[in-house]
Amino acid sequence: MKMTINKILLLFFFMLGSCSTLSAQDKFKVNGIVRDKDNAALPWASVFLTDSVQNVISNAVCDDNGGFSLAAPKGDYIFGVSSVGYEAFSQPVDISADTNLGVITLQSGSVELQTVVVQGRAMKVRSQKGGFSVDVADINSNYNNAYDLMHCIPQITVKEEELAVAGKKNIVAQIGKVVQRVSASELPAVLKEYDAKLIERVEVLRQPPLRYDRDGNTAMIILHTSSMFEKYFGGLIGTELMKGTHHNYRYGGYATLMYNAGNLFFSVSPSYNANGSYSRENTDYNYANSVYNILTPAQGDNIYCGIRSTLQWSYSENGMVGITGTLNKRMIENEFYSYERTVPKSVEDVDADNDHYELFKTPKGSLTAYTEQTFGKRKNKAWLELSYYNYKETQLNNFTGKKAENQQEYFTYTDDDLLKVSGIGANNDYSLKLDDEGNFLFDFGLKFMKNRTRKDRAHTQWMTGNDGETYQQKDNFRLDELSFAPYVSATLQISKSVWCRTGLITDITSRRNDNGEGWQPYKSFVTWLPSLHTTFTLSPAHQLSLTFNSSVEQPKYSQLNPFEWRVGKKSFDFGNTELSPEKHYNSMVAYTYKGSLELARVIEFGSDIISPVTTINNQGNIITRQENAQNSMMAGLTASYWYSKLSWLSASFSAKGGYSRYTSDNPLLDPKATGWEWELNGYAKFIFNKKRTFTGYLSGYYTGKQKTTVSILDPQYGIGAGLSCYLLKRKLSMTLAGINLISAPYKGHCDRDGYTITFNNRYNYHTLYFSVSYKFFNSDDKAVRRSTSANEVERRF
Repeated sequence: MKMTINKILLLFFFMLGSCSTLSAQDKFKVNGIVRDKDNAALPWASVFLTDSVQNVISNAVCDDNGGFSLAAPKGDYIFGVSSVGYEAFSQPVDISADTNLGVITLQSGSVELQTVVVQGRAMKVRSQKGGFSVDVADINSNYNNAYDLMHCIPQITVKEEELAVAGKKNIVAQIGKVVQRVSASELPAVLKEYDAKLIERVEVLRQPPLRYDRDGNTAMIILHTSSMFEKYFGGLIGTELMKGTHHNYRYGGYATLMYNAGNLFFSVSPSYNANGSYSRENTDYNYANSVYNILTPAQGDNIYCGIRSTLQWSYSENGMVGITGTLNKRMIENEFYSYERTVPKSVEDVDADNDHYELFKTPKGSLTAYTEQTFGKRKNKAWLELSYYNYKETQLNNFTGKKAENQQEYFTYTDDDLLKVSGIGANNDYSLKLDDEGNFLFDFGLKFMKNRTRKDRAHTQWMTGNDGETYQQKDNFRLDELSFAPYVSATLQISKSVWCRTGLITDITSRRNDNGEGWQPYKSFVTWLPSLHTTFTLSPAHQLSLTFNSSVEQPKYSQLNPFEWRVGKKSFDFGNTELSPEKHYNSMVAYTYKGSLELARVIEFGSDIISPVTTINNQGNIITRQENAQNSMMAGLTASYWYSKLSWLSASFSAKGGYSRYTSDNPLLDPKATGWEWELNGYAKFIFNKKRTFTGYLSGYYTGKQKTTVSILDPQYGIGAGLSCYLLKRKLSMTLAGINLISAPYKGHCDRDGYTITFNNRYNYHTLYFSVSYKFFNSDDKAVRRSTSANEVERRF
């Protein structure tokens, strides 16, 4: 009876013309194997049969050996195969019986760079517009999470809890369809939330579209998710403990809950940690035949709790909306002990032992809403983003100065400060295809930001026997900032081997302030930021590139703040409301071999570089003020190499060296300083078992002496190491690391007209780090594997 009903239903649907499927007895099998030109299997390649009007009759995905099997009724069809990084394949087939198509060989696309070996397994690395792409589907099961997976990606440096792309300061990451709106320091924590098996391909755009790169110094990492993520529920819970010498410590916990199904994505991540830090500053001021020394050991506690969340909904194939936000609170409690000594001591000098206490409370929140819409026959893109930011800081400072000889108080002050910052921002971007193939793109857009900063200060000061140093005052400071950054950009795929992107950003920033005497007129700073990126793919193994980048960095509020920061009887720090933004211009001609070795000639320029400049006035006070102190030029060479051909070792090395020249118009500084600069970075990851569940790393860096017009800095270096163990099918992770096992003090000197400043500061100490995390998930891997093309994802923000 059941079979009769099925046949009746099949006949009914066939007569209606709504389904072309016949019973199993009327279908024939079509099978075969898909391989590349090197005869290697292509798992996950898509195979399909279409009729004369391009209706898909049957489709499948190749297995791990490249094999496939389709079923179709008798007829004439077009058989097709597609796989990321390969030329599409198609041929007519006549199906009248079971058919074996044999071996189908796909030819690599013109953008392929190389086949590399990662941990003993083959992996495809291919160039593309603005960067390269890495297929990791064959190796992701050997890695714990997406952050761990970054170790196998060329030109990405993973060092302890830091992630960097060669030659870039900032990183924008996109996972699946969601852009992660977090800072570079927070990105490792986000990547650890994703199981490595969810990632099938990694794109690295060293030259992303200008809508991602508004500061001219940003790279983009795109993680394409597998079909496992199309219906996914999971999360991560963990704890960490860090203990170092002196007062350095950290302990806390974190968690993430994530849901992705259909057109909806949601994630929420709460965290809590308590931190302790210790530093030691030791500075000598040699002037007027005497030496004034100030020694400042400081320790502090930092308690943080926060939450971030993202909700995104794709309401159709052509559009989506989302909202993301963060809310956190931080309490910082610091204590400085400073010791002031003068040799030889004059009548006016007081050898002092000072106690300086700080308390900060800083709630902060941000909210961003965004939408993307595809329009037109050529699938053009429009993007709109609106954001709001609010930050509040209450600060209490108590300073007590005691005479070293008898510990009697002789000088005190109290600051009760309030800092509020709020702002709004908007991005509106468009990307237009000028041809059907998408080889010619025209992008344009505008970024707008407006914020207001309010600083209220109540200061009470008292000094024994000196009425001029005993007073009360109240100060109010307001700062308004407006920023506009329109841009235009053109992307040209001139041929299969030549690609070019050129663009121009105009950064217009206006500031005004009120120091209690009324608003000053707006002062505007206009910076032109041209860019040019061109690649020439000479062969699958050789590529040349020409890059010119411009970037701008606006001064931070701590640098603009006009109020004094006092750390001793004689020491005063000031901001500068007249600061201009820093500008940087970099050019590079590079040669890349097989995606792993890069050699480049670089020339870098810096203008209006902001630095603290110290002077000693006629009263013997030490005055430090933020200034646009100098300009810079460096010409040299860079080299980087990524190695991962052994099953037990992967490593990356980079080096940079060249001739530098710094100039300054500041009368307190030397007009010119020249010298050689160089630096080395290395990272090695060791795999101790075949399942790759027990690993270790060793990292190190060395930076040579740097000579500028502001100071001469001694060489800097550091070494760290760690071990990781994964249990319970990689769900349980344990990490033990040694941070700053060997590190250098921040040491150097400054030469001025008539005096010398020598500093020997220590900020890094030996630290032991331990963490435990457990991840859980439930996913459905039955869907046909899909991936978004690079042309589409690179336009999403």
